[in-house]
Amino acid sequence: MRLRTWFLTALVVFAAQLPGRLYAQSVGSIVGVVSDRSQAVVPNATVTAVQNGTNLTRTTTSSTTGSFTLPLLPVGTYVLSAEAPGFEKSSTQVTLDVGQRQEVNFTLNVGGLATSVNV
Repeated sequence: MRLRTWFLTALVVFAAQLPGRLYAQSVGSIVGVVSDRSQAVVPNATVTAVQNGTNLTRTTTSSTTGSFTLPLLPVGTYVLSAEAPGFEKSSTQVTLDVGQRQEVNFTLNVGGLATSVNV
């Protein structure tokens, strides 16, 4: 009787963990750093990943060290972009595989200054 109870308990615990394990195996993450041409980090840059085909969109902001993380992305091909005020937007295409931690670093070019005159 004890063996049967132990077996059923082990089976229930394993079954409860299975969906999380399967989900974890169908995702990946994208990490990186946003900097400018002089290699100075760009904090508060908006980094966006848009999955081709589904248009699933995930957005994050770079930290004070310029680093960013987009975790738990479904596998697939993404258009990844980074933009910040005063800089030109930069984009690239990335293919993310199962369990992969893809590193993508951006180097932003200084953009033209917009002038606005209010009368």
